[in-house]
Formats: sequence, structure tokens, C-alpha cells
Amino acid sequence: MDVDSAIPLGLIINELVTNAFKYAFTDIDQGLLSIRLSKSDNDGFRLTVKDNGIGKTNQKNGFGEQLVNILAVQLGAKIKSGNENGYWFDLVK
Repeated sequence: MDVDSAIPLGLIINELVTNAFKYAFTDIDQGLLSIRLSKSDNDGFRLTVKDNGIGKTNQKNGFGEQLVNILAVQLGAKIKSGNENGYWFDLVK
């Protein structure tokens, strides 16, 4: 992976992990956070981040979410996310 992809990807991971520890596990004794980075078919990559927390409860787009969206555009990647036994985030380039 080149540095032009690694830096924005690292910032996205940092934002998602920070949010998980900050918001997802407020009512859970043992939180589980999964981060998976794999190579995709077209020499791109796929990042999946999941937690077993309370899920995304705030539907407003805060600064962190705006930052993640801007970085995804910079990478030329597509984002999907949702709530299913916690919050999940999927980025594919």
C-alpha cells in the first residue's frame, strides 16, 4: 500500500476506534472491537470495523464522520455502515 492510501486509512481507523471506545461501550462490561484490512480483487483494499456496543445512536453528522467521508473520497473508496449487534463500518476501494 502506498503512503497516499496508508495515511488517510490510518486516520479513518483512528477515528473509528476512538469513537468505539468513547461511545459504544458505555453500558457494556466487555466490549469487542474488530478491525480487518484485506486486499480486494482489483488491487484495492477493504476495511471493516465492527463493535458489539450500543450502535450508532446519534444520526447527526459530526466532525469525525465528515472527516471519514472526506478521507474516503480522497481514497476513491465507497462506505457502508449500520447497526447490527453494534456498529459496523465497511470501506472498499
